[in-house]
Amino acid sequence: MSESSPLPPAILEQTPWHTPQDPIHLASSLTLRRNLSAHLFPHKLSHEERSGVTTLIKEALLASPHVTAPIFLNHAELASRDKEMILEHFLLQGRNMGEASVIDQSGEFLALINNADHLFLQQMIPSTQWQERWERLNRLEESLSPLLNYAFHQTFGYLTCDPNFAGTALEAKAYLHLPLLVHLDQLDECVAGKFALKSIKQIPEGYIGDLVILENRQMRGQKEEDLLRNLFDMAEKLTAREGNLRKEMKSKPSPQLHDKIARAFGLLTNSTQLHAKETLDSISLLLLGLDLDAIKGVERSQLFDLYFLSRRAHLIHHLSQDIKPEDLPHSRSDLLHKTLEGATLHI
Repeated sequence: MSESSPLPPAILEQTPWHTPQDPIHLASSLTLRRNLSAHLFPHKLSHEERSGVTTLIKEALLASPHVTAPIFLNHAELASRDKEMILEHFLLQGRNMGEASVIDQSGEFLALINNADHLFLQQMIPSTQWQERWERLNRLEESLSPLLNYAFHQTFGYLTCDPNFAGTALEAKAYLHLPLLVHLDQLDECVAGKFALKSIKQIPEGYIGDLVILENRQMRGQKEEDLLRNLFDMAEKLTAREGNLRKEMKSKPSPQLHDKIARAFGLLTNSTQLHAKETLDSISLLLLGLDLDAIKGVERSQLFDLYFLSRRAHLIHHLSQDIKPEDLPHSRSDLLHKTLEGATLHI
C-alpha cells in the first residue's frame, strides 16, 4: 500500500455515517442521469467517441461554480482499491463505474462519466435535508445543459440507456436502519408497494445489516419536487414507526430479540473468521442493543463506522496494508475484536 490515493480526505479519513443526524434515517441520495443528444449511448460509442464525450463533460464539470474543489479521476489510471472505495462510500451497486469520475472535497458529490449513461450525477445528503441539496444538484444540472445539450423527448422526457429511468431520470433514495420493522416483518405493510425497497447489495431476500433503501418507483408523470416530497414523507413515517417500536421493546423486552442480540455479540467478539454479510447483520443488532440498554461500553459512532470499515476496500485502507482475499475474514474479525474490547452485554 505504498501508493498514495488521489481520493479526498473526506472519503479516506472518515466514514459517511460516523455521526448521523438521525440514528434511523442515516442518509439520503439524489441521482440524475443525463445523455448528450449528439452522441449514441456509451456502449454504442467507439473508444475515440467515448474519449471525446469524457473530455467535454470533464471540462464542463471542472469549470462549474456549483462543484466545490472538484477532483477529476481517470478510471484507467485509478487503483482498483480506490475504485472500490468510491463504490462503497457512495453505496453504489454493480461494478460499471464508466471511464472517469469527478468528486468534490466534501465527499458528498459524485459524477460518473460514460458508465451506462453519459453523465451520472449523485448528491449524498445527511438525513432529511433534501430541499437545499436538491436545489444545488438542480442548479448544477441546469448550468451544464447549454454546454452538453441533453437528449430530451417531449413525450418520454430525459432519455436514458435503461428506459426505466427515462422521464425525470431522477432517482431518490433514503437509507434507513430498520431492524425491528425487518425482524418483526412489518416493513412491506407500512410501504404497501408505493415505493421500492432494496438492500445495500443485491441478495435473494432480506436486507443486509437491516439497512433498507427506500427508493422511488416512478420517473414519469410527477414533478421532481412532488416525487421527492412523497418519498421523504414515507421515510419520515418509517423512521417514526421504527422509533416507536424501539420504545415499546425497551419497556417490554422480547426474549427472542434479546437472544438475537446476545448471539450477535458473541459472534462478533469471539469469531476468528467473519464474512461481510454476517458482520453487518450482527452490527445492526448491536446498534439496536444500544437503544435497548442491552449493549454498553461502545459508542454508536464506532458501530456505524464498522458498517463501512467491515467492507473490503475500507478495511484494506483502514489497516494500511494489502490483504489477500483469503485473509480478509480474519482481518475483519480482528478489527471487530479491537473495536468491541470494552463492550459488555446486559441481558
